[in-house]
Amino acid sequence: MVSVEAAAIGALYHDVGGCPEPARTTLQTAVRDYTVQVITLAWPAQAQGEASDAGTRILTALQKELQRFEPSTAGQQAIHAEAKRTSAAG
Repeated sequence: MVSVEAAAIGALYHDVGGCPEPARTTLQTAVRDYTVQVITLAWPAQAQGEASDAGTRILTALQKELQRFEPSTAGQQAIHAEAKRTSAAG
């Protein structure tokens, strides 16, 4: 499961890297924040039998930002669609 999630995070970070600024920085920051939260808080909490919804909140904010982004080229439309698909799978 860790490998699958790590691959999805990497793919999402790469996907949103194709967005123009300022969306790129906002989205990549959200992906980094999610990654840090999962590694430093969620996984240790899960090991103790606890749960946290912080990761879900970060992903929800990221998905909202993706919804706000309006692609203006065919390339941006493809990147946008893939990023939305990847973030929904997380």
